[in-house]
Amino acid sequence: MKKLSLLLLIVMLVAGWSRWGEEHKARPPHTDIELLYTALAAAGAQPQGAELHAWAQIKDEYYSVLQIEAVVETIAKELGLNRHEYDINSRSTGQYSCASMESNQSDGAFLRLTVNSLAEGTTAEVSIWLSKLEDMEICFAQIKAAFAAAGAEGESVKITSCLEGSLDAKLRDSEKINIVYTVFKSVEAVYRGAVDTKGVSQWSGWSTLFAGSANTGEKQVNFGVSLRWDVGSEKTIIRVATPVLPSSY
Repeated sequence: MKKLSLLLLIVMLVAGWSRWGEEHKARPPHTDIELLYTALAAAGAQPQGAELHAWAQIKDEYYSVLQIEAVVETIAKELGLNRHEYDINSRSTGQYSCASMESNQSDGAFLRLTVNSLAEGTTAEVSIWLSKLEDMEICFAQIKAAFAAAGAEGESVKITSCLEGSLDAKLRDSEKINIVYTVFKSVEAVYRGAVDTKGVSQWSGWSTLFAGSANTGEKQVNFGVSLRWDVGSEKTIIRVATPVLPSSY
């Protein structure tokens, strides 16, 4: 039944959304994050939080523990942290080095930073969870500046932006279709695929309005939506993201 339901969803989505790419309308200047706000508002969701997940290739060579700890300090400084505010946990096997730190902020934000180094190169990952959605644009700019200070810019930097909200109802399949249709339409996105695993329904798409994109192995996408029922809060949690939903890389 679930497979049949998902097939019905996909057929309806393809039929309903395939025309949108041909009907692009002029819009005033916008940022990707502003578009995510538009998408969440179109769903009628109550905003709950925001996430930024970023990855960067720092150098195409191996770094020692001291070197990757220096990278952690450089990135953390650009993100507004003083050195006395966090500890660095590091380890090395001689062929692999890793340094990481975490920080809880007074405004409810949480930051995790990890730098890994192998013979193939050195990479950095930053994850930030925000309770104040208005800080998202600032954090996005800070992450780009932090990676640039560490030596990573342009195509070597990948950043996923995600907004989360809630709906006070458990949705039927038809209601999910209506909401996701409305959300995609609000950002002029064309449907590119859907999956349904472990109670989480995810849709991906493409819109000319978003600046970035990601290759999923089959198609280029730059917009994602997910819906899941949260038993504890008795709410449907909706997430909208660009270019992909967190953990989709």
